[in-house]
Amino acid sequence: MLRLPALAAALALGLSLSLPALAHDVDGDFGDYHSHWSCIDTHSENADWHGRDLHGQRIENIDLRGANLSGVNLSGARLKCVDLRGADLSRANLQDADFVGVSLRDAKLDGTHIESVSLTGVDLTGSTIGRAGTDTIRALLRECTGCDLSGVDLQGRDLSNVRLTGADMSRADLRNANLSNADLVGVDFSHARFSGANFKGARLTGCDINGADLRGTNIWQADLVGMRLGDAQLP
Repeated sequence: MLRLPALAAALALGLSLSLPALAHDVDGDFGDYHSHWSCIDTHSENADWHGRDLHGQRIENIDLRGANLSGVNLSGARLKCVDLRGADLSRANLQDADFVGVSLRDAKLDGTHIESVSLTGVDLTGSTIGRAGTDTIRALLRECTGCDLSGVDLQGRDLSNVRLTGADMSRADLRNANLSNADLVGVDFSHARFSGANFKGARLTGCDINGADLRGTNIWQADLVGMRLGDAQLP
């Protein structure tokens, strides 16, 4: 475990860099979609698409809030600028799907088949990811660039080797989680809870840990360049 003097010395060698908020301008063509959804041009709120085969389809610029997508086959599909807030995706097949600028806020993901899915700028706050099995969570977060995971409860989960570049994990509960060798460049960890977490070998370059509690964490061999401390509680 890296103690305070060693941590301070390591951080003193870092650069004061600020990485862009990837979740707010993915692909540069529809800006802050999570706030304004200016890219939406089709409204199908509460649609019933359950059990449909949408394998390999392109689904773009559509409002599907509260939709029933249970059991739908979205394997290999590309979803871009899709509002799925409160939608039911239980038992859906998302294998090899590509989600860009999609909101899964408050979505139901119980029993969802997730393997090799790619997420960019996806909002997962309030979804049922916190109660999913470890394999499902690892698959979902395997490639989750600029995702919104603020306030998510992932305590005790094995998140080793995940890639969460530029994600918002502010106020997340990561106590006793295993984040060894994870790519966490530019992640917002402000006010997160880390007690007992394992960051061995993780890339924490440019992370914001203002207000976070790092007491009892393992950051041995972690890359801490440019980490922003603020009033974090250090080991």
